Amino acid sequence: MGGRKGSRESHHSSRRPSASDSSRKNTLLKDSDLLALHSSRSIETLDVFDALQKMDSTHSLSSLMNAAEVKKEDIDRINQSIHSIPSTFMEESSAVKTARKLFQEGVISQEELAECVANDAKFQHHQAEAAHLDLEFGVAAAFGEGWEAKAARVRRESPHGRHEGWELHSLIVKSNDDLRQEVCMIQMIELCQHIFLAAGIDLWLRPYRIISTSATTGLIETISDAMSLDALKKREGHVSLADHFEKTYGPEDSAQREQSMKNFVQSLAAYSLICYIFSIKDRHNGNILLDTEGHIVHIDFGFILGIAPGGYWSMETCPFKLTEEMVEAMGGPRGRWFMEFVVGFTCGFLALQEQADRIAGVVEIMARGSPFPCFAGRGADGDDPAPAVRAFRARFAPGLAKEQVVAHCLDLIKASYNHYGMKQYDNFQWFTNGIMP
Repeated sequence: MGGRKGSRESHHSSRRPSASDSSRKNTLLKDSDLLALHSSRSIETLDVFDALQKMDSTHSLSSLMNAAEVKKEDIDRINQSIHSIPSTFMEESSAVKTARKLFQEGVISQEELAECVANDAKFQHHQAEAAHLDLEFGVAAAFGEGWEAKAARVRRESPHGRHEGWELHSLIVKSNDDLRQEVCMIQMIELCQHIFLAAGIDLWLRPYRIISTSATTGLIETISDAMSLDALKKREGHVSLADHFEKTYGPEDSAQREQSMKNFVQSLAAYSLICYIFSIKDRHNGNILLDTEGHIVHIDFGFILGIAPGGYWSMETCPFKLTEEMVEAMGGPRGRWFMEFVVGFTCGFLALQEQADRIAGVVEIMARGSPFPCFAGRGADGDDPAPAVRAFRARFAPGLAKEQVVAHCLDLIKASYNHYGMKQYDNFQWFTNGIMP
């Protein structure tokens, strides 16, 4: 991770966070909070306003989020209803409709109609199974052997595999590296995850476990069923994210593709917020993972709260990493998935802004007399808060009203989109460390 020395890998299992409760309503925005679309044109280059301005000006992000939640709940309810209905009452295929018409015309008998319906049901079942196998094949082709299959294989080969309670775990053993700062960053990510859950916002984060065993050693949980964007591109032959999603999860109208894009957008919006609020740098494609379900996961938090590779001459000056390739995977700036990203990012920002004192209080405690690199030599001692802490508080935009936060978030997205310095940093990592942009 990030080219650090003294690492070796062994095995351990990963845990995934529970899904957010989509039934809880977002209460951060009221219907009276305007989008302030007509008063700002700061993101025309992304064409976001062109899409948003088609909405009635009395609509708020709350209305948009609630509408999205209702739509999702309706779809879930319909799907549950469909699964509980016998297949004979489901929408008939064209073959069954034709057979039924022939039966009504007296061309075929009732027995022949029943046989046709039964054969069609078998065909539809085989089609569904084939789609599932296609998904498994696509994921295996992109990511290789899955963790569950690997654990089963190792257990068969292990002399201790027959014992009850046997488990396989994957971890990285670090030496000559102080992981205490990263431990605190993971705790901050967990705090933000709880805030999103409490607010009822569908944003996805994947905190992983780090144990700092000393000032120079520690253990890091590895993310199973995931691969860095760098490794994924090298494995698939330098494909774009859009190509990866199409090859792995199928066409845009498939259920697998829909779910994978939803996972991608929810995780990308969440980690974009985390990277901005905590000023996380060193965001090359070796430190950004993509899992088999489409989630983005950020790792390696050695550069946070204002410190970055290159120091004052750092090329990573954008709020967060949002490449043209990422936006292309969401269907481009005019795509509906990019609109979901904008809404998720803005609502997530409001949730964190509402809890700014709580989050900043933890950071201030970390800053006092801290040995962490992000605070070293930056006035963290005494009663005076560190400059890093003051800058941290400022990123919550405490003086902005909710309707102003919308425009502020759009400005952050515009400033990050296809940022020249971020592209140059990716190119630098490619030329010096072989990490693909």
